[in-house]
Amino acid sequence: MKRAILNSFVVASLSMAFLACEAAGPKRIDTATASMSDTKDMLTRGSTEVTGALAAAEAIGATPDLKASYESFSKSLSTLEKTADQVRDRWASLTAKAQTYTDTWQKEADLLKSEAARTAAAARRDSFTARITAIRTSMGEVKTSYEAFVADMSDIHVLLANDLTADGIKSVKPLLAKAKKDADTVQTKATAATKLLEDAIAGAATTLPTPPAAPAAAK
Repeated sequence: MKRAILNSFVVASLSMAFLACEAAGPKRIDTATASMSDTKDMLTRGSTEVTGALAAAEAIGATPDLKASYESFSKSLSTLEKTADQVRDRWASLTAKAQTYTDTWQKEADLLKSEAARTAAAARRDSFTARITAIRTSMGEVKTSYEAFVADMSDIHVLLANDLTADGIKSVKPLLAKAKKDADTVQTKATAATKLLEDAIAGAATTLPTPPAAPAAAK
């Protein structure tokens, strides 16, 4: 009985933190895990887009056709901006739901009858609150790093739009150097957030790991 109570609170914490509104039970936690997986996939995709946008910017001037290389950069930047918006929206959602999660957990905890159950629930709540807070904070750092990198790329885009010449390309070299550093920051922050998400997904699994096979008996 105690294990069932704990499981219900684990489900509640993760589901509210990751915008899941399913009924109690395995479906609820599976929905939360899917949301975390979507966030992780978004970060993975975004890391590739950061690399691609930087490479496209650096490629301008590498071939005689400046217009073609600039258009390629424009497309890469457009794709990157959409992902940056998604990162911002995901972070905003986590932040907005944090209080709702806490309130819901407390309401359910108030229904518990025994002191032992309330103590166990409080311990699990504190543990998952810390995990969710870490993810939300990490996603905030990812958001900030994206904003800086996209600003670099946007400045380069505007400058070259008005001066797509050999001298114009030279003028953005310092901005490219800054963009490289900011791109590294994005990748570092995204890697850290991805690790937290992977740990949370593993901790929310509704299936137990398969036990190792017993060693074969000696003949």
